[in-house]
Formats: sequence, structure tokens, C-alpha cells
Amino acid sequence: MTAAIRSLRGGDYASAIVAELVSAGIANGEACRKRLTEQGDLLKGDDHSAVFLVELAGQRCYCKLFLAKSRRQSLLFRLARSRGQRSFDVASRLSALGLPVPLPLACLGLPGAVLFATEVVPGRDLKACWQAQPQADDWPAALTASGRALAALHDAGFSHGDTKWSNLIWDGSDVTLVDLDAVRRSADRSRRARDLARFTLNAEEMGVPGARYEHFLHSYQVASGESRATLEKATLRALKPLRRRHLKRYGPRGHRLLGE
Repeated sequence: MTAAIRSLRGGDYASAIVAELVSAGIANGEACRKRLTEQGDLLKGDDHSAVFLVELAGQRCYCKLFLAKSRRQSLLFRLARSRGQRSFDVASRLSALGLPVPLPLACLGLPGAVLFATEVVPGRDLKACWQAQPQADDWPAALTASGRALAALHDAGFSHGDTKWSNLIWDGSDVTLVDLDAVRRSADRSRRARDLARFTLNAEEMGVPGARYEHFLHSYQVASGESRATLEKATLRALKPLRRRHLKRYGPRGHRLLGE
């Protein structure tokens, strides 16, 4: 059984998690999912992935479990760098650059799955914060910090790929970018514009007032050095197809913050 679970990244801490899972009789991805569900808090999940807040090897952490969709993908998990390994490597690189992302802790390979663990990020995601307290006094600070965080990522030459509000964590002073599966190293401005557009679409659909949204866009503009006209034009170009897709899927929601 010891060969069934492998430490892929994370040194001694990853080895300690392997020992804990082996001791508990965990032999594959499905068994790991069951244990994490019983032992921790399931934050979100579907048939092929799940995110948990759980204690592993004596440390509270966030874990994302990737489950193979087929035998072929299960084999690829073993022979190639999986999404979990890639997420660990990306998080390590971004952390080393001082960017606002969670510190990666471990990555494990199991039959049919990969488990990726990071430090617990304090605070709540922006979507949850807005749904709970849309009139809170700290929204200007939260949206300003969001613009700075995204500009810092882009200035370092990376795009996030999924900047919905649930992937930005606000702790009262800073914003941390989470869910790094889609992060890419790219100088392509269109990918950066898609990050801005995805953030903007969420703001529109949740009915965020224009004056509040302005804190985000202004802080991004100042930090990035882009002209306002260039910034709005690029964001709107990426935003329009996203709006059409969401309109078709969900129907009319919220209001427009950019363009007509």
C-alpha cells in the first residue's frame, strides 16, 4: 500500500501526510475523498474535484483533490505533471516573487487522483462578503486591494484565468488570489483583459454600484500604468462574449458597469 500513495511535492510535510493516509488504510482517490469529507469541511466539489478545509499531519490546510475522469487520465496522473503538481509549482513560483497567493504545502499522487494542499488563507472570499454585507464600509479598500493584487500578478507576467469573486480572499487589509489551476505565464494582453472582464462580469451580476467598482478599476490602472481608455477598451472587448454566454445560460442579471 505504501507504493500506492506518493509524495510528489512538499518534502517532510508531504511524507507525513502519506504516512497518515497509509495508516488510515487509504488506497485510492475515492477513499481519500471519503476520508476528507468525514474529517474536514467540504467547501465545494463535483464528480471530478473537491476542495476541503481539513487538518492533515497536524496542520490545518486547504486541500484540492483532483479525481481522474478516465483510466487514461489516471495513467497521465502517474506519468506526467498533473494539475495538482502544476498548481504547486505555480504557487511556489508566485510566492517566491512575493505575489499574493497561498503558500503551497504538499502534493500527493494516489491511484486515480492527485491531492494538492496549501496554507489556510485568512478572511472570506469577495462574493461571500458581498452577499453578507454589501453596504460594509470597507468595500472601497477591498476593491482597491483587488485591483492592486491583479495588477501585481499581471506586472509579473502572469494571468490568473478565473478571476470570479469567489477566487479573491479579503482579510480586512489585503486580497489573496486563490484557485491557481488556470494561471499562465503570458505577456498576452488579451489574457489579462479576460481577467479584468471576468471580475467585472461578477460585479455586474451582483449589482455592485459603479462608484464601488471604480475603486477596483482605478487602482488597477494606477498600478499597471495603463491609460484609462486602453484599459476600458480591452476589458470591454473581452467582457462582451462573457456577457452573451451568461445571458444565454442564466438570463438577465444585474447591470452594466462598462460600455453600453
